[in-house]
Amino acid sequence: MQQLHVKLNMSTAFHPESDGLTERLNQTLEQYLRSYCTCQQDDWVSRLPFAENAYNTSTSESIMGSPFEIKYGFAPQTQWSGMVSDNKGIHPGSELIVEDWEGTWQEIRETLQQVQERQGKWDDQKRQPAPEYVTLEDILHGRGKKADRVMLNRKKLRTKSPMEKLDHKMLGPFVVLPNMGSRAYEIELPDR
Repeated sequence: MQQLHVKLNMSTAFHPESDGLTERLNQTLEQYLRSYCTCQQDDWVSRLPFAENAYNTSTSESIMGSPFEIKYGFAPQTQWSGMVSDNKGIHPGSELIVEDWEGTWQEIRETLQQVQERQGKWDDQKRQPAPEYVTLEDILHGRGKKADRVMLNRKKLRTKSPMEKLDHKMLGPFVVLPNMGSRAYEIELPDR
């Protein structure tokens, strides 16, 4: 490693002490393997090529492309099932591999569907009904005397203040305009 000018950061699973990038990459690879393994987790070795391909063809925000594209200069073909079905009978072994892959993809789709349903039920239990505001439209139709005003959380907004830490956390109050959906309202913002 010294001759190759490689700096070693020895690490263990229980006490990671390498650089942050390696630790984050290890978390990503664990997540990939979790997605590709069956419930018994006895086939993870045969699924490593899937995880490797998924990682190498996924776009990275830091390098603005996939590792495959950076290395080879083009994006790989990823629609194998259509390619094999067009050439039925030519390569029986590859047909079996694609059938296995499609079975794995179907399992993943079903698992994701179950997770979404479970998360939806959990979210519905915690969800509160949308607040009712008196809007300018309500006043025009005689359903109130004064429009409600609300404060706006500044977290996702940029202001011209030189230091965010000393800037106001909430802006407003602003008049509530007609609702945009079941849980969203429009507010009247000043031109500034």
